[in-house]
Amino acid sequence: MKNIIRNFYPSWFVVCMGTGIIANLFKAIGQDYLSYTFTLINIIFFAIIFLIWFLRWFVGFENVKKDVENPLLSNYFATMPISLMIIGLNILVNKLYFGSDFSVAFAKFSFYTGSFLMVVFSIITFVVHLSHKEIPSSILNFAYFMPPVGNIIAPILGNEIINRATLDSQEKSAVLFINLAMFGIGFMLFLTYLPIIKGRFLLQEPIEKGHFPTMFILLAPVGASIVAIKGFAQSFKVAGLVNDTFLPTLFNILATMLWGFGLWIFIALIVLWIRSLKTKIPFSLAYWAYIFPVGIFALASFKVNSSFNFSTINWFSKAIVWILLIVWIYNILMTLKNVFNKKLLTR
Repeated sequence: MKNIIRNFYPSWFVVCMGTGIIANLFKAIGQDYLSYTFTLINIIFFAIIFLIWFLRWFVGFENVKKDVENPLLSNYFATMPISLMIIGLNILVNKLYFGSDFSVAFAKFSFYTGSFLMVVFSIITFVVHLSHKEIPSSILNFAYFMPPVGNIIAPILGNEIINRATLDSQEKSAVLFINLAMFGIGFMLFLTYLPIIKGRFLLQEPIEKGHFPTMFILLAPVGASIVAIKGFAQSFKVAGLVNDTFLPTLFNILATMLWGFGLWIFIALIVLWIRSLKTKIPFSLAYWAYIFPVGIFALASFKVNSSFNFSTINWFSKAIVWILLIVWIYNILMTLKNVFNKKLLTR
């Protein structure tokens, strides 16, 4: 058991990210009971993964230190606070089942704790990147977008807290301030890493076969930014910071323009995925990258379409939800299989 804990990958929380986005997507299409069910499943997954992750800091700290100093694996430490904030979202949107007081209290806890840890881990990761004289191109992949995504997830939860909870004016301002600061960190990190990662694949060799699913992470910061911006349009009103429709309208315009970029990325990724079918990609935790990024873009599509109500976009978004459910079932079965045969528990 100690050997399993020592070798535990920091990327295991991607299971919670994928399960959590499924829960929120079911809420978006009105499947409340399924959303609640997936929230419960996600809480169980998070509790198990967090326990092992936490024990590893004491049982195998030297291994943790090696992962933190690794320019690729260090990016995955962001998945823990991301998962915590996603569970906060899951519980908050299902507060009918969990109770309003508990839901709001846990959402606040996950927001403040998750935001703090995201800043810490993203700074550590950035320092690690700058501390290496030369980073091999083979480990420059789309996992580098994890820290930007985590910082952008924070305002998504913060906006929901403002919109769904009863806060005094001072706390509303505090949450909104943190939202804007975290969005600034995440979006600017995304813009910073984008040309670096894109340049690697334009100028050097293509992504390794086993890392191909991580390409879909490119969709995550775009989708998360759209959801956050749409949330700002509402939370600014609730916080009483705008008295007209200009700023919310501007937010909606920005979100729609970003959605166009996201759709372009989505189509390009599907084309690349179809081409990759010729090559068998062995199952790994990287397969979970198919779910969360596509799921957050589907959620962004629902948010954008709330201003336009196009039946085509609504159908497109709902179709993605059910396709992702099939992918989730496959991933869960393959993950359990590879846990039992210990392939995912050893390095």
